Amino acid sequence: MALTLVPVSGQNLSQTRDPIRLNFNTLNSTWIVDHVDWGPTGPNLNAGKHNKVTYFQQASDPATGATEIDIYSKQSTFSGITELFLRKANSGTITEFTFLNNYWTRLPSGLLLKWFIDTNTVIAPGITTNNYTWPLIDGSGKPIPSFTQAPYYFSITNASGTSNNSCSYSLLYDASFTATTFTVIIVGPLYPGTVKNFTGLYFALGI
Repeated sequence: MALTLVPVSGQNLSQTRDPIRLNFNTLNSTWIVDHVDWGPTGPNLNAGKHNKVTYFQQASDPATGATEIDIYSKQSTFSGITELFLRKANSGTITEFTFLNNYWTRLPSGLLLKWFIDTNTVIAPGITTNNYTWPLIDGSGKPIPSFTQAPYYFSITNASGTSNNSCSYSLLYDASFTATTFTVIIVGPLYPGTVKNFTGLYFALGI
């Protein structure tokens, strides 16, 4: 509800009393949205502090000044629902940092975190070379952002376990991984004639 402009020229107290009271009621009902109320018997020590923050969905990214940073909500291109965004000063870089998927998430700093699980790859004795492309579509058909350059950090974890000696592996990886692909070199199992399944967890951090 809009506030009433009172008093105006020619009005007396009896004419402005009710509009002034209505203005105060309107201000109070607006004040307590996402804030601690004054309290029924006097000022509350936490009055005015946020108890939560609600962002309504923006239609587009807001512009920011030279010394401003905006946090706002907008529909995500990746998830298709409302997510939280941060925009740097001077209408700078935009980072979506609340969406979490099976393959990636964006950190508030702008870093892109990606992971990938390769399960039940059949490994025979000797050296096996597997070439991978980082997924660009998730399990529900939504897009996944790409790295703009080779990741800063890349690691491989053997998630297979080792139930006995014939199920042991030695892992190597190609340090020339790129923004879109990487190569995994697996040595094992140890004993001739042994074929085992391998599960690998691949993790990368970049922009």
